[in-house]
Amino acid sequence: MVSDVGARRQAVHPDTPIETGVEDGRPLVCTAFVALQDVTTEMGPTILWAGTHSAAAHVAWEEDKAGFLRGALPRVALLSKGDVLLFDSRLLHCGGANREGRRALFYFSLKARRETRGIGPGTLLGGLRGACALDAVEEWSC
Repeated sequence: MVSDVGARRQAVHPDTPIETGVEDGRPLVCTAFVALQDVTTEMGPTILWAGTHSAAAHVAWEEDKAGFLRGALPRVALLSKGDVLLFDSRLLHCGGANREGRRALFYFSLKARRETRGIGPGTLLGGLRGACALDAVEEWSC
């Protein structure tokens, strides 16, 4: 993912919505951001709101987005080259406004085997989808 100079802050969002009756406290999808360079405040780093991966937080956010964000403490991911930020994809987050320099990161998502809902088509080749489980890495042929 690339953010160029002049890019505005993204809207606050989760990557995966919370569905009523599905939440069990365990992440179903985790997202990893791998820093390809040192990320400064001016480059528009990712901003995250800790604890917002719950149904209660999503309801409060939907009811009053501005008020919710004023009352929540944002965490800014100032990553060094090679750092990895791993988070529950239901967590509210956004990319910050970029005022200086191109920011590039590599990202991917991992889905729990127990997760049966679709999470969108993504960019993975169809033949590889579901073929490589983390608990069987020694068996990978992909």
